[in-house]
Amino acid sequence: HTKLKKTLARLKQTLRKAQSAELELSGGIELSGVELTETPINVGDMPVLIVEDEPFQAEALSELCTSCGYPVSAVESGEAAVRMVRSGTIKFKLVLCDVRMPGMTGVDVLR
Repeated sequence: HTKLKKTLARLKQTLRKAQSAELELSGGIELSGVELTETPINVGDMPVLIVEDEPFQAEALSELCTSCGYPVSAVESGEAAVRMVRSGTIKFKLVLCDVRMPGMTGVDVLR
């Protein structure tokens, strides 16, 4: 559980940094004399898919992403993840996928 807590803490820090970078871009930046302005990014429009066969880990990742404002869908198998993505109902911006799962592995899901 200690290793999982450290991993979740690093993931949370990474998500927070990504949100900060997005907010900084919302005011506009100058790049080689060209002004780029972007509207603020609403993380509520950035759905996350969690593919994890261990309920405790799936719940922890889900709570972490939800606490950062991301909408989350979670499935317990690679097969379910592929069906969900192929359905096109939700356009996921991020997929957090376990590598070792029974049946279809995380690597198979990415293929």
